[in-house]
Amino acid sequence: VAKRSPWFDPILLLMAFAYFLFGCGTSSTNVALPSLLLAEPSFGLRSGPEVARTIGLTQVPYGVMLTAMQTVGYIRLTKSSVSDQACITVSGLLLGLSTALFSLSTERHHLFLLYTLNGGAMGLFFGAYLNLPNAYVATVYPEAIAQARSVPFPFYHLGNFLGPLMLPLLGERFFRTGWLVAGGLQWLSVALILVIASRLAEATRA
Repeated sequence: VAKRSPWFDPILLLMAFAYFLFGCGTSSTNVALPSLLLAEPSFGLRSGPEVARTIGLTQVPYGVMLTAMQTVGYIRLTKSSVSDQACITVSGLLLGLSTALFSLSTERHHLFLLYTLNGGAMGLFFGAYLNLPNAYVATVYPEAIAQARSVPFPFYHLGNFLGPLMLPLLGERFFRTGWLVAGGLQWLSVALILVIASRLAEATRA
């Protein structure tokens, strides 16, 4: 049982860094980037209210798929002996891919299809990822479980805050290139999470 603070635990800090990257890559994909993307003439939207309404509608399939996959989908997969690592790998690849493909969208139905895929991948990803540190935290920090589980979350919120602020640094067409960067950051965070999963398993066995 560890006596050091969980805030100095290298595995939890690596997880916090992955959360930060994920926050940076995800923070702009539901409002900022689609708002600017939908302003392009190819989408046929003539006013701000039409843009806002379309964005709101895209969040319906996104939210439904996220909720369904984070609960029912994830539970059924784990009952079928699919590992958390497998869920993270597949959902992470689909998440980064669907996010990057937004950069090529030119019509409204493209956004609905991509948000549906994006929401399903996000739900499965979080269903698996949020359970990853449970055994490690219970084994190493039995007296500070809540504190240890809370370590990564401030870094996720920091990424959410900084992500949109960094978008303009990508140049005049950041409303297109921003999707590629967001997808890349999501893939990078998934790669780190898979490394973390391996280290968590080793530390728990030890």
